[in-house]
Amino acid sequence: MNVFSFPARVRRGVAAAGVCLAMLGTGISLAGQAQAAPVAKAPVPAQLTSVSCVRPTWCMAVGTTFKGVYPANNLAEIWNGASWRLVATPAGAGLATVSCSATWYCLAFGSVDFLKGIKKAPAFRWNGSKWLKIPAPTKPVSVSCASRTLCVTEHSHQQSVETWNGKLWTNTQLCGGGSEHCTADTVCASASLCMTVGWGKTELYNEDALAHIWDGKQWSNSYVPEDGDAGIDSTLFGVSCTAQMCLAVGSPASYEWDDVTKTWHDVTPGSGVKLSGLDVSCGSTTSCMMGGGAWWNGSTWTNTQFAPAPGTNPWYSWVSCKATMCLAVGATTIAHKERPIAQMWNGTAWNATTAPKAP
Repeated sequence: MNVFSFPARVRRGVAAAGVCLAMLGTGISLAGQAQAAPVAKAPVPAQLTSVSCVRPTWCMAVGTTFKGVYPANNLAEIWNGASWRLVATPAGAGLATVSCSATWYCLAFGSVDFLKGIKKAPAFRWNGSKWLKIPAPTKPVSVSCASRTLCVTEHSHQQSVETWNGKLWTNTQLCGGGSEHCTADTVCASASLCMTVGWGKTELYNEDALAHIWDGKQWSNSYVPEDGDAGIDSTLFGVSCTAQMCLAVGSPASYEWDDVTKTWHDVTPGSGVKLSGLDVSCGSTTSCMMGGGAWWNGSTWTNTQFAPAPGTNPWYSWVSCKATMCLAVGATTIAHKERPIAQMWNGTAWNATTAPKAP
């Protein structure tokens, strides 16, 4: 990036000393008088809140930029495996979640803007070159896209999911209404395998871990195996599916769903591994990462450690994996301002990426 460029009609008689002076930060006017060169503006505070990877060398991350406390603005940028590139976004109060099924197809939900009286979060679609506003579901939470004609968002309190077919949203009731929660997170691996997890009430008013599974035609409910302690509440709060497997994490137990045999397997980690963070992402059946850094290799859980990050109080809000690569995004505080950060897991260790962009 050039600090400045000479005007097209600068006289030939400009002395070499003047050129040196210009390179030190002073421009030369047509009249030969010095003018101050433009000063580059410092990046505004920003954070990344969600990321979705289509392949190890293409991920879309979204978040928010801030000017003071308000107003907030939408932020989106693409990771190509080596560097970040900002992409223009429509006006908004920040983007909260994103899911991509291809480099030319993503859905993102925005944040509500109470200052402008907007109480319903907007929805946007990425077409490969720009973001377009689309009709929003009733109450956008998180989103998972298997294709351009199948994206799903869950509604815990309404006990339902809304499905996007590329043109409109359709609401499907899962638990028959009432006040209990039965969905907490939803993810799709393909057009024939989606899963939403959470918990449901039993006749004894206990909470039992519960999943609903999409087979390409309909949703069906599936209670996971009992954890062995009758009367103990159990719940699932995160899920990720890849190929014909889903990994559902929760408390006090976690499970793996085999969509071929239609069976659950207990994969609860030992006491030395903490499943922190509400999100989990599977790049393959042998590589899944929790937002807090716990890694599942298909048979055992292992704690991983993020690489040192600049600033203070770094945090990571979301992780997305493809194959053995995972990308975690969040923010850190530098000079009392939030700055977006990201780290990449290469199958063995975390490494900080080049700094994500901020306008």
